Amino acid sequence: MARASLILFRPLGNARAIRLACTATVLLLIAGCSVLPVHDAERRPNTVFVLGSIHGYMLKHPHYTLPVFVAAIERFRPDVILTEVRVDHPGPLEGGIDGGIEQALVYAMGDLRGYEVVPADWFDDAFVAGMMKSDQVHRPEIEVALASVQARYQEIIGGGSFEAMQDANTQALVRKLYELEESDGAGLMTNRNERICQNIVGQLAKLHGKRILVVFGLDHKYFLDDCVRRHGDQVVAPPDVSGSPPMPKDVRDRGMSYVRDSKAMLQARLAGGYYSKTMAKRLTDKLAAFDRWISKLNSE
Repeated sequence: MARASLILFRPLGNARAIRLACTATVLLLIAGCSVLPVHDAERRPNTVFVLGSIHGYMLKHPHYTLPVFVAAIERFRPDVILTEVRVDHPGPLEGGIDGGIEQALVYAMGDLRGYEVVPADWFDDAFVAGMMKSDQVHRPEIEVALASVQARYQEIIGGGSFEAMQDANTQALVRKLYELEESDGAGLMTNRNERICQNIVGQLAKLHGKRILVVFGLDHKYFLDDCVRRHGDQVVAPPDVSGSPPMPKDVRDRGMSYVRDSKAMLQARLAGGYYSKTMAKRLTDKLAAFDRWISKLNSE
């Protein structure tokens, strides 16, 4: 054993030792070069634009029109779209039933332009029931402040520019609106926003150095901007939509097909008792909205 040990640890010749040391150094450098860029790439932040939609208001809005909505998506050139469709009810038909009917156009853009569309919304029957009976009587001082903020917000929704709706001033106004609501005990929307934020962060954690478009109703934008920043990703300003062209025919036709199919699915489900009473009441009132969208898309 002693002899074996001596042979095992016998000093190497100078030339051989130098060659082995150089080889080891080169191997370590190669290993380092192969690992470090991957590690750095995983830490690259995503570039995120949260596009606040105004849902059916876009059908008659003087500035924020359907072609502007489509142009904002196309000019941002996203790799992935995280959108206002429930995670457990994905797709353009479910999305049009559950949320804004503009989801038909979001999915049409994804199909035709190669953007991956991922649902990120959350709500359930209990949330819908709470919102439907949330005619809360506020304290007088809260009621006065709410009325003032709501009036200013409605002015922007009714006639503001696309850029004004997406800017920090409008987001500060919406933030104030919900702070007032919460100060008087109404926190339903914040609960929903927190769940949506969890869904979005879960997706952002899988993506590195990508261009991410988040499409939700304008009321959600301030919260989701904050959510993205807390995650460490970069929130960017909207793209320039000035001089937006007419809606591309392929997008309009695909979107129209989804709207028609979504309406047909909703009618069949309502007739078959698919939904709870709470959801059925909410969605029955929505059937007329599909007709308005179909008429508008026909005219584009």
